[in-house]
Amino acid sequence: MTPATAATFALGLSTLPVALPSEDSQRQFRRAARHLQAAGLALFAALRSVRAEAARRRADRAVLLAMDAHELRDLGIGRGEIEVWTATRPSRRS
Repeated sequence: MTPATAATFALGLSTLPVALPSEDSQRQFRRAARHLQAAGLALFAALRSVRAEAARRRADRAVLLAMDAHELRDLGIGRGEIEVWTATRPSRRS
């Protein structure tokens, strides 16, 4: 074994030929990568949705805090119910 070959093996850079993956395993790898990418995109979409909902609630809270007692009474809520109102989904508010 030459010193260059010994150094190559010592570094883990083997010069031995490596068998290429089969067509089936390549196909499975690509399929798994697509599923992983789709799951990542779904996760980011869900996170974006949660952040948008939080921003809407903050905006609703700011608007409600700026209203006077008469406007709040027209909505059917009191000053102490603002937190409950903003925590409730808009479709469930009465």
